[in-house]
Amino acid sequence: FDGVVGLTQCAIGPGESFLYDWKVQENPGTYWWHGHAGIPVSGQDFARGFLIVHPEGSGLPDLENYEKVTNERLLMYEDLSPTFPFMDYIMMLGGISSRPEKDIEGFYESMIPWSHGLLNGKRNYEVFVNAGETYKFRVLNAGHVFAYIWSVDKHDFKIVACDAAAVKPYPVDAVQIHVGERFDIEITFLPSEENRSYYMRAHTPSLDASKGIFSVIRVRGSNSSPEDPYPEPLSTKYETPKEIINCLLHDAFSYLVNCQPITNLEPAELLEMPDTDNIEFHVIDFDDESSPLASHFVALDNGVFKQSVMPIKAMIKSDFNEAVDLHPNTNILKLGLGKTVVVIFRSATAFPHPIHLHGHKFEILKVMPRTHAVCPNSRCEWQDIATSFDPHITEIAKKPKSVIKDTVIMPAGGLVAIRFVTDNPGVWAIHCHLDQHLEDGQFLIIDEGGYRQTEFPDDYPSCNYTGRVPMRKKAACMCMEHLNLYKPQGVKSYYQCSEPHLCSKTQFTEEDIAIFEKIKAKNAREISSMLDFVQSHFRPEDILSWISVLSHEDTNKRSTNNGYS
Repeated sequence: FDGVVGLTQCAIGPGESFLYDWKVQENPGTYWWHGHAGIPVSGQDFARGFLIVHPEGSGLPDLENYEKVTNERLLMYEDLSPTFPFMDYIMMLGGISSRPEKDIEGFYESMIPWSHGLLNGKRNYEVFVNAGETYKFRVLNAGHVFAYIWSVDKHDFKIVACDAAAVKPYPVDAVQIHVGERFDIEITFLPSEENRSYYMRAHTPSLDASKGIFSVIRVRGSNSSPEDPYPEPLSTKYETPKEIINCLLHDAFSYLVNCQPITNLEPAELLEMPDTDNIEFHVIDFDDESSPLASHFVALDNGVFKQSVMPIKAMIKSDFNEAVDLHPNTNILKLGLGKTVVVIFRSATAFPHPIHLHGHKFEILKVMPRTHAVCPNSRCEWQDIATSFDPHITEIAKKPKSVIKDTVIMPAGGLVAIRFVTDNPGVWAIHCHLDQHLEDGQFLIIDEGGYRQTEFPDDYPSCNYTGRVPMRKKAACMCMEHLNLYKPQGVKSYYQCSEPHLCSKTQFTEEDIAIFEKIKAKNAREISSMLDFVQSHFRPEDILSWISVLSHEDTNKRSTNNGYS
């Protein structure tokens, strides 16, 4: 049971509990745990954290004093929205969300503006180390939207593992870490650095390097005590890194930064090669539609683009009936056991996506970014698989062992090729790790070996939602049948929609669209500054009380405000 609601279980409901009891067979390294039941309808989702697998026979360190008895530091980064993720999603559907952030190439890096974030649950976090020692920093992006460029002022470091797979030490001074990715980093603090302080930066990939989560590393001397004051960091100005690994910039932007792909990393050990004489190829295409029709679509092997929907009943159960229990817009890739599979991801979206595969680690064979020039008006031209790879993809598929991960950044408008062996029977998800994108359709299911389960533990979560908050109901329609005069950028006539707001019988009129576009343009300018003003001038309890009053009064005003109230 790997936690995906609709595949291996139903959600753990209020008042229920479920014990996950399993034999640890994973490679030693940095993992994490989190929920997989959709976006919480209120508040931030803080139900997530580290899961560290130590080498067999090494014993577990004293968890109460982990940083005192080990030279490891656990660093979990989370971005937070001005409201909360589900509210951001609803505002996006209403066309009143704030202007999204863009990276230095002009691609979108988020659906919402940067607000703030936390490191290990704190706004101002300090890391303490000893001079003359080497440390392992386990860095996790456990956020919802933003990638980070991670660095430590005045220090180089070595990447020694990514997504719990060891790599040959790779010297660098910055690494990009997207949602769901983990990097193990070795960094040394010289004896001469005692009683000094340095900024540890995790800034977003935008041109403005001041947006992000900034912390301070305090280097203790041999005679330091916790009460001793530390000086301010030696440097305050951000310096462009000499090299960023796991970077997606096209060569045309190499004058800005030395950007290197994740495929520069090599496995620490030369593992056994999979069978490359009989490779099974599959193509997974991603497309999207921007606000207010916010939606993501997946096509499998040149099939129809569908806004994917998870089953409500657990697919792993032996009595699961695809004809009855499966939504018609769900993409399923059925794979036999013992196969070498190469999957090519292709995107038409002007947005990078952290793509995660459950149940497997995979080799990243190739990552191909695009230039902004081929993505006019936030739409990217499709890359031709037969001509884009050099050498041809059939040759790349046979390359020796490459870097191993479980999450890869899909470049805006780009291509990614991965390879794995079907040696783990089950039902697994492939999805974008951005909560909103997963919520509105960017995933598909791997049915590996046709595995189904007949016996379940006594505390297996009930699928009886009577008296509880139900799963959001889904629809099914040909998208363009209901969009009428509104001219979508990505949706084509043959795309299949699943969200009720995209399958509504209500049709837009020309007047509706004119009003909507005017409101949308106005909000893009005003809503960000409005939120900043309110949050900086008023107490949270006052804001909440006003919202309560206004929402009550609004019921009587709605009919006179063009539905915008």
